[in-house]
Amino acid sequence: MYKVWVEYHIMPESRESYLRFMEKKLRDYKHLELYEGTDQPGLFVEQWDALDHEEYLLLKGRRKDEDEEEWAEFTGYVKGGISKINIWHFTQI
Repeated sequence: MYKVWVEYHIMPESRESYLRFMEKKLRDYKHLELYEGTDQPGLFVEQWDALDHEEYLLLKGRRKDEDEEEWAEFTGYVKGGISKINIWHFTQI
């Protein structure tokens, strides 16, 4: 089984807009879960389940592309911009 984690900080002034944006993504993507750090408010981690390596590379490419239309709004909420989005792919041992 594969998991992808996407981690980033959201600017405090963008929190409400970000959460509205992600509400739609959570409805659109059944394999997506969203978490916020309890000891670090504003630190978010997305967990994507069951993405194979090819799907991971597609997701990573889309999330790291400033011109990618679907996620362009999201990038504006991230503290430090697109370069501060961390994306990892793991397999279960």
